[in-house]
Amino acid sequence: LAPATPIEDIVRQQLKALAWLYRNGDRLGFDPERIVVAGHSAGAHLVALIHASPILATGLGAKPWLGAVLLDSAALDVVRVMEGKHPRLYDRAFGRDPGFWQATSPWHQMGKGAAPVLAVCSTQREDACRQADRYRDKAAGLGTRASVLPQDLSHSEINARLGMPGAYTRSVVQFMSRLDPVVATRLRHNRFPYNDARA
Repeated sequence: LAPATPIEDIVRQQLKALAWLYRNGDRLGFDPERIVVAGHSAGAHLVALIHASPILATGLGAKPWLGAVLLDSAALDVVRVMEGKHPRLYDRAFGRDPGFWQATSPWHQMGKGAAPVLAVCSTQREDACRQADRYRDKAAGLGTRASVLPQDLSHSEINARLGMPGAYTRSVVQFMSRLDPVVATRLRHNRFPYNDARA
């Protein structure tokens, strides 16, 4: 949606949506205290941005979430991306102002108190896992439980194959299971194929 819709407006809309889910979870049939936020590509950048500064969420009525899953974002350090060789679409989204790059850079905005995070990255993409490693290291240095899951999958396959039987899905499910014992029990008792021991 950028630049027609500024990134800060997109983040605000995202947090308002989370706040709405918290208010309406019981009516919709899910536990609003047990939300995991996740996104792919540009969505992973947005999730990383709110994950880096959870205090933004409380100001708009959203409560802290259990954890975050970042599916192959290559914009975790926007400043580093924009200062180097990058696809032209990044210019449309982030413009030319270094101050804006820093304001929209999850790595630069990260503070203490963030929920656990799992960054999935494609080893087929230059710099994706390097950025994920730096994000994990900074998060860990601030007391956040953080891990990286490299995958030999394309950018689109990172999204398309999550939920399919196999080690990749099992690893993401294991991350979510460690966030909360109730979540772990529900994941154990569901009937999705990724819980099949043969998957």
